[in-house]
Amino acid sequence: MSKVAALVVLVICAIDVASSSAAPSRTLEITADILTADTVKQVVEARGRVRISDGRAVVRASVAVYRVKDRQISLSGGVQFVTSEGDLTARQAIAHLSRTRTLETVEATGNVEVESGRRVLSADHVVYTPASRSLSARGNVRIFSPPDLIATGGELFARQGAVIVMRGRPRLQNRDGYLQGDRLEVDEKAETAYLRDNVLGEFQDIKVTSDAATLFAKEKKVVFRDRVKIIQPGRTMRADRVTIFYESRRMIAEGTTTIRIEDEERP
Repeated sequence: MSKVAALVVLVICAIDVASSSAAPSRTLEITADILTADTVKQVVEARGRVRISDGRAVVRASVAVYRVKDRQISLSGGVQFVTSEGDLTARQAIAHLSRTRTLETVEATGNVEVESGRRVLSADHVVYTPASRSLSARGNVRIFSPPDLIATGGELFARQGAVIVMRGRPRLQNRDGYLQGDRLEVDEKAETAYLRDNVLGEFQDIKVTSDAATLFAKEKKVVFRDRVKIIQPGRTMRADRVTIFYESRRMIAEGTTTIRIEDEERP
């Protein structure tokens, strides 16, 4: 450990001991090019190549201000939060610490991006909780998954091992078309997405409205349910359930089905 790092660790431990007799704590390690510590105000300020670690995760930034009494670290300038699940980057962030000095939550704003595997999430505001491995995002939320799937919406909540939930008129889109509804749930393991309420869909010349829809990515199909309406040039169809194989543009209607043929206008 460098002399600077050692000094910061000792200062933080000394401040904590003076201010609390809580349960045994982890060592919070901070390294930087320049640092100052005020034991009266209980503030540690670090500047230049700042690195903060609680032994589980690492945060990097240009500037960090640690308010020991509030258990809060303000970060700015090229913020990067590195975990085993992925990397978060942002212009600025606030890290909240637990009583044992572990990183409890990271609240990031400004061009926030979270890269996990091949998936990239971007948003105006993101809160990540390492212990539960949960993440919430709001404001211009966008997820890109190769090769061409894009999901957008107003807000998102995700937890490892659970479905991803998006609200705020979320929209799923790829080169074949799009789906949109009031609520979207994505099961990544099953490669399935569920849309509910006021569902819209469009695949080339096929336009669809329904109350609910399920996208099966492996089978490249969408199943629309409840009050399904299909609009195509020259005809309108209503059915209880319609399956669209969007790559081959094949449709299967089930339940009570009616088709209205419309004469095309001639010039």
